[in-house]
Amino acid sequence: MVDCLVSIIMPVYNVEKYLKEAIDSILNQTYKNIELIIIDDCSTDSSRDIIKSYSDSRIKTYYNSENMQQPRTRNRGLELAKGDYIANMDSDDISFLNRIEEQVVFMEKNKDIDICGCYCKTFGGVKKRIVKTPLTNEDCKMVSIVTSPIAHPTVMIRSSSLKKYDIKYDLNYKYSQDFELWSRLLFQGANFSNIPEVLLNYRENPTGVTYGHSNESQKYTEKVIVRNLSLLFGDNNHFDDIFNCTTDINCFKKSITVLTELKKKNNKLNLNEKQIEYIINYLIIYIANKYKKYDLDFIRVLVSQININKSNMFGLAKLLVKSLLYYLRIKSDE
Repeated sequence: MVDCLVSIIMPVYNVEKYLKEAIDSILNQTYKNIELIIIDDCSTDSSRDIIKSYSDSRIKTYYNSENMQQPRTRNRGLELAKGDYIANMDSDDISFLNRIEEQVVFMEKNKDIDICGCYCKTFGGVKKRIVKTPLTNEDCKMVSIVTSPIAHPTVMIRSSSLKKYDIKYDLNYKYSQDFELWSRLLFQGANFSNIPEVLLNYRENPTGVTYGHSNESQKYTEKVIVRNLSLLFGDNNHFDDIFNCTTDINCFKKSITVLTELKKKNNKLNLNEKQIEYIINYLIIYIANKYKKYDLDFIRVLVSQININKSNMFGLAKLLVKSLLYYLRIKSDE
């Protein structure tokens, strides 16, 4: 059994309701050689008292002198970490007791992997679900163009990779910092993988960082996608325009054309045709869901896309049904 030191970074801010359960899930891990770096970001509830109630020598506690928020606090944790591996842990989630052991064993067996995650199960929301992330580095590269390829609280990083790629969160991103970071690292050549096993319970928390800020968060996500598309295909290609077509049908149709033409372009990650098709289909559904006028023109565009884009038929058909029902309801009210 390997005995590498694992540093686990846990930023804390006003999570008195869930904090003890999160800390206990780390201290009770089957893998014992850990340091739990808890950084309190000026909590105003009883979070500090809960932290101070622990006497376990593996806990290293730090207190920010001002509210630094997530990116700066996590960067501070990365600087403080002394482990051979560095793991994320959110202060309202619950790690399975074998999580760290399973990830260490995986990383020791796969020396080419820089960053690994795992599946997780949501709870605390309307419906529990298992979040499955791509397993191979090639699929992680594909997914990373449009969304995060790894569940952030499940991440484990090799410390040598931390230095090699100068891993840190970009402070210019108030939201989507993880998506920005992972996709940036994949462009730099880092190797990712996910363990196909649920090793963490992920809390859907109504008081979480992005809750109530979905519009602002979405803008940061789109900023990362535009950056990624520009890096992938080597030019801007008006990618920033594709997210602004919410009421203009001609703009919407032009955006679909811009996306479908990406099949003809070379890409810098050497993604194959099927992977490029996944990116295009994902973004067509994304911009279609942003469109706000469920009128006949929009319905016609969806029908035409279903006819020519069989690989995206299911997603488009779901949206078509939704649009038709909305359109018929509006007409019946007139």
